[in-house]
Amino acid sequence: MSEIKERLILLSKALNLSPNAFSESIGRDRAFVKSIKNYVRSDALENIITIYPNVNLTWIIMGKGDIFLKEESENALFEHYRSENIEFKNKIDALNREIGRLEARIEELKKETAHPEDNAECADVKRSGSEPFLK
Repeated sequence: MSEIKERLILLSKALNLSPNAFSESIGRDRAFVKSIKNYVRSDALENIITIYPNVNLTWIIMGKGDIFLKEESENALFEHYRSENIEFKNKIDALNREIGRLEARIEELKKETAHPEDNAECADVKRSGSEPFLK
């Protein structure tokens, strides 16, 4: 029997459900749990976590940790993601400011190359009016 199947059977017992009732509760046919071979597709895992948000997916997939998440774990995970999101937002803001600065510099350079100073001359072209152009 696959380890994931064994864990889902244990989970159904912990939820006071038969494997068939558990399968139906997550939107699958009655034989879903009993038919598992070596893995569970992500859509089934998504259904499990949607219906039973306190279930530890790491436990289902890898057998690590407890069957159910502890409240502290949920809060710690939430806080971790929240602080990480703030950090990413700050980095994105800094990159957006840098992009704005670079876009402004590009516009300046375009203006400089489109309107070179009028008194800039090429040394090879400078000649007096009486000299022939080609010798």
